Amino acid sequence: AYFRQDDPQWLIDMIPDWDVKDVVPSPVLGFSFDSEPVKTELSMLQTVIDEYYSALCYGVLDPEEQLPLFLAKLKEAGLDKVVAETQAQIDAWRAAQ
Repeated sequence: AYFRQDDPQWLIDMIPDWDVKDVVPSPVLGFSFDSEPVKTELSMLQTVIDEYYSALCYGVLDPEEQLPLFLAKLKEAGLDKVVAETQAQIDAWRAAQ
């Protein structure tokens, strides 16, 4: 971490010393997702997220009732297709490495 000269000592003490030898890089470091094949689904997913996410997070909607509906609407909007496309692209990217 980088600190400014005027950062208080208590803040500096809160940040642990990370040992970089323990850092494990992501197995998909360098992968770039091409959203073009699922751009329609991504748009529909965003619409569902815009409708439910904030209201669920802030307790405006009852999660007992609305969370299952939210998840069902995500599936209807194409979540499984986006996940499958992402996995297919990762698999192809790995094979080319």
